[in-house]
Order: sequence, then structure tokens, then C-alpha cells
Amino acid sequence: MTTTMVEQIKDDIIKQLKTKNLNNLNDTISNNKVNLKESNKYGYNDLLYIAIENDDPKDVIEYIINECEYEKVNYTVNPNSTTPLGLAIARNNFEVADLLCDKYNADINYGEGINRCLPFLYNYDTIKPKQIDYLFKRGYNFYDLPNNIIKKMVISFQNNLLKRIWKRCIFNNQFIIQILEKRKDKKSYMTTEWEKIITEEKQKLKISDDVYETAFEHKNWEALQLFLNNDGRDQKITIFDMIEEYEAIEQAINNQDINMIKAISNFGYALNYKSFNFEDLILKSYRKGNKKIWKTLIKTSLLSYKEKATKLIDVLMKIQEKIFYKILKQLPSNFLIRNKRMRI
Repeated sequence: MTTTMVEQIKDDIIKQLKTKNLNNLNDTISNNKVNLKESNKYGYNDLLYIAIENDDPKDVIEYIINECEYEKVNYTVNPNSTTPLGLAIARNNFEVADLLCDKYNADINYGEGINRCLPFLYNYDTIKPKQIDYLFKRGYNFYDLPNNIIKKMVISFQNNLLKRIWKRCIFNNQFIIQILEKRKDKKSYMTTEWEKIITEEKQKLKISDDVYETAFEHKNWEALQLFLNNDGRDQKITIFDMIEEYEAIEQAINNQDINMIKAISNFGYALNYKSFNFEDLILKSYRKGNKKIWKTLIKTSLLSYKEKATKLIDVLMKIQEKIFYKILKQLPSNFLIRNKRMRI
């Protein structure tokens, strides 16, 4: 049978694929004496791709691969498609996905741009935690995660997915095992060595300035907190500028979000007296009644601006005497000694 004749009865074959029944499919092919290896593959009306798209079970998929004599399963049928493996994951057909990987050497990282599994999943609008977990299980490379995908997740507040990705990529089990291996050899880390290890681990996932800009613009504080806590960049000035421009600390005070305050502080930012109204922020945090926030603000500012301790005292003097003494208890033990203006 010629390729043309095979293509002429392909519609009947496709109809049988939709029944998801291997016996019906086999009968159609046998009755028409079709040799499937002569069918067009790797392009339009690709039978393997159609079968996966129709959610056919594992036995049908294996039958199609063998009868059509596919030489490979790492291919895309058009510029906007993904691989058969990517499609199986998108359809949540993990049994077929396992078959493609384990028996036919499907490559989870095959393709570029939209053809790759994760971008396709996102544009296919089916992405779910279990799909992310499967990609990790099969060794998908998340370390070159496109910025546009991260930004879309930020805009749509898919923070649980973002956290899932970051948790599996950095400070993961592999990292912990490496640390424990060195400790097993009774080796200890110097402070500078440990700081380098932490920074390098954070740098595995790159967070661009425009990703931060997106988080600020859409007020996705949860995503912003994730980025601040896990960004290993050396150059932080542009992010400092965004913190000030979008009044992130004031927003955190309004939301009584102590975790955001800590994330900003741990990122290396401290209250800048030139750009922020330091006095108003301390007073505002106190009036909100969240003790942890104004304690954190004061400690952070002292650590970074010890030489401006006298300005802090001016602020404290504006707060009623009872609260003033409470705050003093939170200051470093040598604070009063270094500041002769204070009389208790």
C-alpha cells in the first residue's frame, strides 16, 4: 500500500484512536491492510501526537509507535507544539509519559522556546503542581526558566508554583547531602566560605530586574518576598531603588507583614534616611501595634547606620515615655554608652 493510500484512510484510523480501544484500531488497520510504517510521521496528522492528544492509553500508544516504526520520539509537529512527551504531561497522562521516557528514550529537555515542556505547559494553560513535580522527577532543567514565564506566574499570583520551583531548585536535598558529606569528614566551614556557598546556591536561579519590577507593579508581595530571600546577586542597587520607589516598607507596615520587613532587611537593604522619612515609619509601625515590626526596623537601621544613632534617639523622644523605655531594652547593650545624649 502506498503512502497516498495510507493517508486516504487515515481519517478512519483517527476516528478509531478517539475510541481509545486497541482492538477497534487493530481491526480497522487489518481490514484495510494498512502498513502504518508508510504513514507520514513527525508532522501534520502525526498519529502518535494525535493519539496522545486524544488521551489514548498506554497500549494504544505503544502499538502506534511500533506499527509506525518511529525512529525517534523527540520531535515537534509544528513551531508551536511540544514533543509527544510534553503533550502527555500536559494531558496529565503520566503513564504514557513514563512509557516514552523509560522505553523510547524521550528527552524531557528537548526543544527550544515554546517547544520545551514547561513553556508549552504554561501556554497550554494546564500547569499544575503535579506536572511540576513530574518535570523535576524526570530531570527537567529549571535553571534556565524563561523570565516571561516567571513574570506570568507573578502577574497571575501563582505563588505556590513559584515556591515549588524554588524549593526544588535551591537548598534542595542534593545541596543538603553535599553539606552533610563535608560535615561527615569532620570539616567545618569558615564564615566567608559558608557565605560563598549560600550565595552560589542562590545564584542557580536568576531573578532579573524586570521580574522584580513586575512583582512591585502588581503588588505581589508574596512573590517579592520569595525573590528577596533567594536572590544571590552582587549588584543590589536597582532593587534598593525599587524598594524605595514602590514604598515597599510602608506597604509592609500597612499590611503588618513582618516577614516582608525581614526579607527586605536580609536582602541587605536598610532604612535610608535621605530617601525615607525614617521617623514617620518608626512611629507608624508603633501605632499599628506590631511590636515585632518596629523592633526589626530599629535593629536593622542600627546595624547599617550606627553613626546615625543620634537621629534614632530623636525619633524615640517623640514616642511617649513608657514606650520609649520599652524600645531602649531592644537596643544593643553598648548603645547608651556610645551616645552621651541619653540620660536615664
